[in-house]
Amino acid sequence: MISPNRDSLIDILKGFNPWWETNEVPDYFLKKFKRSAFYQIQNFLDKSNLKRAILLSGLRRVGKTVLLNQLVDKLLKDGIQPEKIIYISFDHPTLKDTDLSDLLNLYHDQIYSEKDTYYIFDEIQYVQDWDRWLKLIYDQQPQSQIIATGSANPVLEKGQYESGVGRWITFQISTLSFFEYCELLGIERPSLPEELTVSSLLSFNSYELSKIKDQLKKFENIFEKYLKTGGFPETALEKNELIAKQVIREDVINKVINSDLPQLYKIRNIRDLERIFLYFCDETSNIISFETIAKEFTGTSRSIVEKYIKYLESANLIKLSWPINLEGKKLLKAQPKVYLADNSISMAIRMKKLNFLSPEELGQMVETTIFNHLNNLNNSNYLSMGYFRNSKTQKEIDIVLEKYLNDYSLIEVKYRNKIHIPKSDAINKYSNKVNLSIVITKNSEDFKVIEKKDSKILFIPAYAFLYLISYAESYDFNFLT
Repeated sequence: MISPNRDSLIDILKGFNPWWETNEVPDYFLKKFKRSAFYQIQNFLDKSNLKRAILLSGLRRVGKTVLLNQLVDKLLKDGIQPEKIIYISFDHPTLKDTDLSDLLNLYHDQIYSEKDTYYIFDEIQYVQDWDRWLKLIYDQQPQSQIIATGSANPVLEKGQYESGVGRWITFQISTLSFFEYCELLGIERPSLPEELTVSSLLSFNSYELSKIKDQLKKFENIFEKYLKTGGFPETALEKNELIAKQVIREDVINKVINSDLPQLYKIRNIRDLERIFLYFCDETSNIISFETIAKEFTGTSRSIVEKYIKYLESANLIKLSWPINLEGKKLLKAQPKVYLADNSISMAIRMKKLNFLSPEELGQMVETTIFNHLNNLNNSNYLSMGYFRNSKTQKEIDIVLEKYLNDYSLIEVKYRNKIHIPKSDAINKYSNKVNLSIVITKNSEDFKVIEKKDSKILFIPAYAFLYLISYAESYDFNFLT
């Protein structure tokens, strides 16, 4: 293969870094709206005493590159010399076959000679031995800062933990939370008590609770739109539903399954990978069986199925939720639940409209959204997150959070018009043995606290729960306390 010459590489680097000449990031590289992750990362850069390289992991099209450009813009406005900042996107076809050392040597020879650089690396997973290079820069250039992104989680996918211990920190960049979605639409924020938490709601009288309900009522209809459009920033504002679905299919699903993953993992049978993923589009929030998938959908071994599922998880297309035992017994033959990273993925594949979904399908979508919001919390520090199912009665609790050892919070999704929870339901049985018990409902009329003899259960509409939990995250406190 013919390697590009130095002049060609310099032209590419200058194209990536227009601020070397203009002293600013072009407006078309930026978006006025800033994700919560931008402020979290900026806060880490400004205030943390820890020297760490920063890795941003997330699905394609969640806004990682925009976030990088916003960070560059902030650095420039803070007075950082433009030449000290180098941005490189490694999904550029020419750079995929270029040694990173050649690029950096060229940059330091031609653009900026000092080693107090801001290295901004996009799609780092395409760099061979990326972790070794980051370690080398980290160790040999203590005055430099590294910020890198990957559409497939580089730490998990490569299994190369040793090089990164004590050297880098990973921020997970998800699709838009419901709070971010409302902010993007310009919806006026409600008037809420400072640092409102579940414990606060459980202590409120009916009048105080009704005031919260009235403040959040306006988000009920917006939530339906959020379920339909999903949380990809680029398509969230797209009025043409068909175009939005096409973008998600082509730029997210097809590129990840037919290009990114086969290239990273040398996958030959792409069709089996695709079939497994399509199956998950119908089964999101359901318990899956590796054996069933192997026998009925691919005709291959369980080990191959597990490997493909790990690939899909590393690409941030899905998340697995494993059972947690509330009864102190050993779990045998545990099977996970599977969740899509965003509901719009399933909607784009199945080409269904929201008003044509069955109540069961709508419930799946809401549970998926709840799970993803909880999974994406950056400030919770939970030991584990999974689900509970009694092997004898088959009674289930959709989501179980373990904050400390044996300190559980239970969340059950009942997204339907009429709510009835029998005494035999698991949420009732275990509510007096755990920290928090929450039932997610559909209608605002179901916003209430049910007091039992020795416990309380919060009933809260999905739109209110999702807004409050993501609102709290953006202000760096935990709603689930």
